[in-house]
Amino acid sequence: MTGTKVLLILLILIVVLFIVLVVWGIYTNVPPSTDDPVAELNKKPHPMISKFADLLGSPSPKLKPTELTPNPQPLRRAQPGIRVPAGKFILRFGDQPTVFDISPDSGHQLRRATFTETRQGCAAIEYKSDNGSGSGSDLKLDLQSWPTDQKTQKSTRDPKNLTRATFQVPSAKGHLSITLGTPDCAVQLE
Repeated sequence: MTGTKVLLILLILIVVLFIVLVVWGIYTNVPPSTDDPVAELNKKPHPMISKFADLLGSPSPKLKPTELTPNPQPLRRAQPGIRVPAGKFILRFGDQPTVFDISPDSGHQLRRATFTETRQGCAAIEYKSDNGSGSGSDLKLDLQSWPTDQKTQKSTRDPKNLTRATFQVPSAKGHLSITLGTPDCAVQLE
């Protein structure tokens, strides 16, 4: 009986701690001198909420390796002896071509494409929608590049993970271009 009471108290403490951390994380991002704290809060990133989102996953589906088609076909590997597991997308230095068509997906408005490079600074990735899809939105999803935005020339790297690129790919057909800079470089779709 006492073991059950201890467990119940422990669970209540965990829930209270969770609520305190979420509230603390939200309100530490509000600058003290704003006229509209809610508007300012919505503009800033929420570290606690983004950590929970990483645990739970994104609501948008992932771009699948089967939705990437080499342009022109076929994909020729620089090192034919190295096999890529089925259902994976890994592009290594010397593989040709490095341009891929992305299949349209009418079932999802956006798909999340997360790429990881083997070593920081060895790759550049660019996404362009085929029909300008995503250009009318505030997000400007028709042309995305990594590690530097082509329009603003600012870094698009995530300071918490410098080797990971995430793109929001609209449902229309698009093109992906990957430039690998060094022989030990590879890019993988997560």
